[in-house]
Amino acid sequence: MSMRLDKFLGDHKVVIIDVGAAGGVHERFDIFENNLTTLLFEPREEAYNNLPDENGVIKFNYGLDEHEGERTLNLTNKLWCSSILKPKYDFLERFPYVERYNIDSKVNMAVKPLDSIRGSVEYFDFLKIDTQGTTFPIIKGGVKVLESLFAIEVETEFNAIYEGQILFHEVDRFLRVFDFELFDMQRYFWCRNTLPAYQKTRGQIIFANVVYFKTREALAKMLGAITNSVERKNRAKSLFSLLLAYRQYDYLLELVDFFKEQDLVSFSKEELRIVNGYINDGQESSVPDFRGKRYIYRILKSITDWVHIFRPRKWFWVDNDL
Repeated sequence: MSMRLDKFLGDHKVVIIDVGAAGGVHERFDIFENNLTTLLFEPREEAYNNLPDENGVIKFNYGLDEHEGERTLNLTNKLWCSSILKPKYDFLERFPYVERYNIDSKVNMAVKPLDSIRGSVEYFDFLKIDTQGTTFPIIKGGVKVLESLFAIEVETEFNAIYEGQILFHEVDRFLRVFDFELFDMQRYFWCRNTLPAYQKTRGQIIFANVVYFKTREALAKMLGAITNSVERKNRAKSLFSLLLAYRQYDYLLELVDFFKEQDLVSFSKEELRIVNGYINDGQESSVPDFRGKRYIYRILKSITDWVHIFRPRKWFWVDNDL
């Protein structure tokens, strides 16, 4: 995506809480450039010191949990598998590379509830959680923050890979209490050890990155509670920018009309031109319709499937990008 949103956002900052950003802030948020404030969490001192120290970044040297205290972090062979929960080996051993979950060492770390960050900035727009098996206690410790958010992306499991973890159905049920609706899902499938690498299988769904936005009625209520019209419009810009980042163009355009009908926010022709330009820029190119298009597609797909027979099957696959 080549376009940026600086002309749309002006001096306004989109505020993102990024829990588990070991690989850095996702490139989808590059569209915000200097219009981004990011809150990062890292309980390990060495890793905390390696976090970017720059404008727009606020760092917290502790982990998140439902309650304040101290927890033991299990550091695994692959650091991104580390968790305060113990790996569920009787399930993991059915799949390749179980050794990445071997616990190499343990460290104690301070933890606080997500609501402890209230007051660090004036408002919060978005929360992203990419931790190992601990999404549920983190959101339970942040009910006040959840009330102020427009959207959330969480990593959540459908099958437990850590002992005692809470799965997707409970996370989904909890978020819906705060008027979040499920919008998108990036699912990860694992393939068992039992099938030779050259044979195909769909595999079992293990976890997903799941995106929620609040209902339009909840969003209208949130914006309506902001008495300052300039601030209200700026917060609406945060919302629309997040919708653009996640390619939820239809919901964005629905909200433009809905907010105008509710006499909440109106945008200038220039502002709408920028938004529509971004939407048009984000459309994937497609082959125009012509006679025989489906027949050619079937032939090409058959060739591709035949070639894939000779490729070793990966032990995991992802069904789409968010």
